[in-house]
Amino acid sequence: MDVPFFGKVARVDLTTKKVSVEPIDRSIFFKIIGGKGLGAYLLLKYLAPGINPLSAENIIILANGPLTGSGFPGSSRVALITKSPLTGTFLDTNAGGYLGRELKATGLDAIRDKRSLAG
Repeated sequence: MDVPFFGKVARVDLTTKKVSVEPIDRSIFFKIIGGKGLGAYLLLKYLAPGINPLSAENIIILANGPLTGSGFPGSSRVALITKSPLTGTFLDTNAGGYLGRELKATGLDAIRDKRSLAG
């Protein structure tokens, strides 16, 4: 069974203006729900434990769900995920409009900034 994900996340370095694309194991998509679930997975994967949420080491993730860009009602959402300064755990919010659809049109499931355990 195929899932409506591409299995790719872009890693963006705004300092050097470089973008690299990393694969996401497609089996992950059977264990998560939507952009929020994908963002939570990527946050756990790439954010080092004990990072202060207000520090430069915190990461920001934009993630799409499987229906984003499909035309299904309410599917134009994109999730933003990071570590919460209020709780020190998971923070997510979402936005409508064109961003989710345009992100999906790139062939990516998510965008994250360069700071991470992987460099």
